[in-house]
Amino acid sequence: MFKIDDIKKYLKKTAFSSLWMSIILLIVAFFLLIKSESFINNLIIIVGVALSFLGIVNFISYLKLKDEEKLMSRNLLNGLLMIIFGLIAIFKSSSLVSIFTIILGIYLIYQNLEYLHLATNLKNLKDNKWYILMILSLLNIIFGIIVVINPFETIVAIVKLSAILIILSEAFNIFQSLYMIFKLK
Repeated sequence: MFKIDDIKKYLKKTAFSSLWMSIILLIVAFFLLIKSESFINNLIIIVGVALSFLGIVNFISYLKLKDEEKLMSRNLLNGLLMIIFGLIAIFKSSSLVSIFTIILGIYLIYQNLEYLHLATNLKNLKDNKWYILMILSLLNIIFGIIVVINPFETIVAIVKLSAILIILSEAFNIFQSLYMIFKLK
């Protein structure tokens, strides 16, 4: 079976791997925190390049099909759409972030208008906690309006919050890894 020394070696090796991964993620998280805007834009550009590449692959695979296979193939349409969306992502990355965020904000407003309606119905049914649902839905409607008015700033704030959470998590992971490394000496 396993010897205790083998288990310790394995655990120590795992702790070192975890330590290095945490350090890398910590650096990435600091970059996210400091350069949120460029990270978001670069991520969208990378997605755009990937979409364009997949579009080209689909287009080429369409060209290689036999004539009778082309009748039922969607490769040409899919390829062209991927190329178009990829190029839009590459050249209009910040606009895409804003559009996506605005759609998210509109959805938040719509969803919470439904909850607001439900809260008024609960009030009419003499529910004694209807006001909780009303307050929460009003707060979320306000949040949705803020998202619609400031779409890019909202995404940047979310990315920065995520970066802070990653920094905290990886700081804990580094502590745990160091604890294991020193414990297993």
